[in-house]
Amino acid sequence: MTLKQLVAFVGNKENFTSIQNYIDFALSFLEFVSDDNNIQAEIVARKETKYRFYQFKEDAHFRVTRPFNSELLYSADNVEENTTKFLEYMNQLRERKKGSKEDRERINRAIYTLQQCIGFEPYPICRAPR
Repeated sequence: MTLKQLVAFVGNKENFTSIQNYIDFALSFLEFVSDDNNIQAEIVARKETKYRFYQFKEDAHFRVTRPFNSELLYSADNVEENTTKFLEYMNQLRERKKGSKEDRERINRAIYTLQQCIGFEPYPICRAPR
């Protein structure tokens, strides 16, 4: 997906009717930012190095995302595996089965990743900065 397609996708609430829709979008977004040709830079916060920002290229007017915790955000390489396990753990919770500490960490990271990916979009992408 291109950045414009990602932004258009996020802008349509009909695209987010299930958890799987959020997972699919997160995977698309994380694949996009993992390609060095798609972003200008990944900026590391000076005092808290676990916090990062993505800076988009000229097509997004070099906008910078909100900060994200790189220790919590899954990467394109591991988001699919971990969100699959996240769905399994969510089903266990429905059955009132208590998960392990690792299960709870994976749930927290998956929710963080899904939520952050949607919030990264450089709004408004189609207009020049004012």
